[in-house]
Amino acid sequence: MIKNQIEKMKNRSIENSVDLYEKISLKMPSKNYAMFDLLSKLGSEPKLSMLSKDVSSMISEIISSESENIDMLEEILNTIPSHLYQKSFIEILINQGVVVKSSDKNNK
Repeated sequence: MIKNQIEKMKNRSIENSVDLYEKISLKMPSKNYAMFDLLSKLGSEPKLSMLSKDVSSMISEIISSESENIDMLEEILNTIPSHLYQKSFIEILINQGVVVKSSDKNNK
């Protein structure tokens, strides 16, 4: 599944795309939403930011456990500007040393 998504990213020209983001919806019981809303207000953090951190962390864990995807991800990483993956699962993988940009490899 992840390999297919990485292939799609690889085959798609991200730099020229105006559709860099996808829309998602989330349904949850009203009791859970009330707690989620309260946490968002108490932490002064937008709900979407709270979700995207968790999603990014989960994706980074999945990808780091599937080593066959690392080379493909590094290949994609070296073709896109860094501002497109800041604060994403890719940045988490870079910070953990799982994925290395070509420019970083050359400096070592």
